[in-house]
Amino acid sequence: MKRVSKSVFFFVFTAILAMSAAAFSGVNNQWGDIKKVYVKGAEDIRWGIDIKGGVDVTFKPEEGVQPNKENMLIAEDIIKQRLLDQNIADSEVYTDYNKGRVIVRFPWKQDEEEFKPEEAIKELAATAKLTFREGTEQDEQGKPKGVTLSNVILTGADVQQAYVGYDNEPEVSLKLNKEGAKKFQEATSKLVKTNGQISIWMDDELISAPRVQAEIANGEAKISGMENIAQAKRLANKINDGALPFKLITDNFSIINPTLGMHARDAMLFAAVIAFALVSLFMTFNYRISGMVYVISLVGQISLTVAAITGFFPFIPSFTLTLPGIAGIILSIGMGVDAGVIISERIKEEMAKGKTVKGAIDVGFKRGATAILDGNTTVLIVAAVLMGSFGPPASLFAKLFKPVFVWFEPSTAGTIYSFGYTLMVGVIANVLFGVLTAKLMLKSLVRFKALKKAAFTEGRRRKSNKKQIDFMAIKKYPFLLSIFLVLIIAAVTFTRGVDLDIQFKGGSLLTYSYQGTLNKEPLQKKLADEMKTSVTIQQTSDVKTKAESIIIALPNSLTSQEVENINKILNNNFKENNFQNVAISNINPTMGHEFFVKCLVAMGLVLIFMILFIAFRFRKIGGVLGGFTAVVALVHDVIMIFGAFVLLKFSINDNFIAVVLTIIGYSINDTIVIYDRIRENKELMPAETPVYDLVNKSINQSLKRTVNTTVTTVLSVGVMYIISLYYNITSIQSFALPMIIGMLSGIYSTIFIATPLWAVFQNKRQKRSGKK
Repeated sequence: MKRVSKSVFFFVFTAILAMSAAAFSGVNNQWGDIKKVYVKGAEDIRWGIDIKGGVDVTFKPEEGVQPNKENMLIAEDIIKQRLLDQNIADSEVYTDYNKGRVIVRFPWKQDEEEFKPEEAIKELAATAKLTFREGTEQDEQGKPKGVTLSNVILTGADVQQAYVGYDNEPEVSLKLNKEGAKKFQEATSKLVKTNGQISIWMDDELISAPRVQAEIANGEAKISGMENIAQAKRLANKINDGALPFKLITDNFSIINPTLGMHARDAMLFAAVIAFALVSLFMTFNYRISGMVYVISLVGQISLTVAAITGFFPFIPSFTLTLPGIAGIILSIGMGVDAGVIISERIKEEMAKGKTVKGAIDVGFKRGATAILDGNTTVLIVAAVLMGSFGPPASLFAKLFKPVFVWFEPSTAGTIYSFGYTLMVGVIANVLFGVLTAKLMLKSLVRFKALKKAAFTEGRRRKSNKKQIDFMAIKKYPFLLSIFLVLIIAAVTFTRGVDLDIQFKGGSLLTYSYQGTLNKEPLQKKLADEMKTSVTIQQTSDVKTKAESIIIALPNSLTSQEVENINKILNNNFKENNFQNVAISNINPTMGHEFFVKCLVAMGLVLIFMILFIAFRFRKIGGVLGGFTAVVALVHDVIMIFGAFVLLKFSINDNFIAVVLTIIGYSINDTIVIYDRIRENKELMPAETPVYDLVNKSINQSLKRTVNTTVTTVLSVGVMYIISLYYNITSIQSFALPMIIGMLSGIYSTIFIATPLWAVFQNKRQKRSGKK
């Protein structure tokens, strides 16, 4: 690399600070009450439903209906319009044309404390079939019968426009089209003679039944009997939107209160700040000047991640951030210094060989960059699969993986998608800042004599001939330990069983806040008797707010009407506790099973990609064999994570999938660093060098990097776990603790399983070919 001037550091440092300030604070101008935003900042982040609160619901046609694609498109458009009519602009609507499902997500209405999500769901799914009928004959259920059933005068298709009016009371005025006006005139001219009635129905609900007092020839009609303007407006909107081409029923839905999510968000952001501080101290203490440089690079990495979320760049749209998305940022803080650890350790090695600081930096970056790019590529593969498997159908990665997941519904798990996105952006930023900008800053700083002397003094003291650990001599003991652990996990799983979360097996979880003291036994019995099913209740407490809550679990999915019935049971029989529903998770068993199978396919897809990638990148050292042994180690890590969920009594849910896929990328990253050393040493060492000696040397050279990277990531995730434990964020607890166990398993499997296993097979191959 060409000579870098002293001023380059200050230029890069200032640029990172400027970008960080802009990314976090944004660029805007306030003039009175008018605020013009030029660049969005952190305050403009779109928070996910799990933070902001809102509704996640899946609709399907009623039994026996098989809608075509055209009707599904009509249903999607009508639902979108109904959301806008309810002043819900920030929503997502996805359609599964193959299975006739419509997936809708929308947040709580802004500044509306009385927003009732169950009613919003009911309005979205209403068929909204408007009919004008002769007479008012009704059966016992209140549905039209007789002449009223058979004689339909007008339908919604005859209405040109509906609008709200007021004539002593709220009303909905209708302007009919030409055909409708003609039919209405004929009906009113007939019924005026007998002072008959024209009943007006929305679906099977009678909403008005005025008597005909005159023939109406001007193509106008009115619906009266509205309680207030709001009700009249909702009815007018339904008429204008049109009727759904088929009846929709609620397949499953989730609801979360915004207060619950905001507390969790604040706790996770606090964890991110602590994680950053601890990682910064660790890097500075261990690597001095280069450590400080990588802390600055980490600031740039975090800023770029925030910018990619807020819509800072015109070519990248704003992104919805969820709690797992914040977890992805925290994880990327720990993994973000991996490039710094690899290169700093490389530079120290070169200095120990007698190179100058400048020469050691050049060689360190040259030799470290390959391992960094290869390792981060594996994490990118994982992030891409996460986003492609569980992202919106229209997204880039969903389209890319569509041939694989064509048989599955678009189960858009926004939490996993958000985690994959922040992980991907963090990895890209890690390469950008950890390799390019860090090299510029280091090359610039070592031109200052005082800094050059103090930059890498440890490298001068390091002994290149210090005693090496003979990992291959003890290879059988880790193998036996792993077999023993697998047997323990199998035994516990067989005796205790596996707790599949509701999102996989189906069922309902309802969370209620309450006041005072609560005896859950009579409550549980009352609900079980009324609902005629088994009910379990768990009591929890928020450390920050001291608020008490209960989680009610039922084995079957509930309709919105059944949820309302539970609300009535609680408030009618336990009034002193003042129960307030704050969250609902309701999953249909069929969808849960499909989602579970889709998760397994995603995991298999990642493993296949890993084998192919390693086989290609490490073909000079038996790439297919390296891919196979690496996957054996990954399967070991998956079993350890599964064991952690079983032993810790965590439910198997989407957190399990996110942890498994992340650890696959993390563990393979460790393995690739050692494989990279083996590939390099094979070219540097004599051709007759025994495989075991080659492997021992490579593991020992990479050991400090592996340990230090694991320390930084475990620090970050450990802070996440402690904070989630303190604030009782159970969704993050079941993510963070297994993640820590997976990381420790990853470093163990890399050193004691993948590499030694590769050496054993490679040694046998060499013996068969007549080599030593």
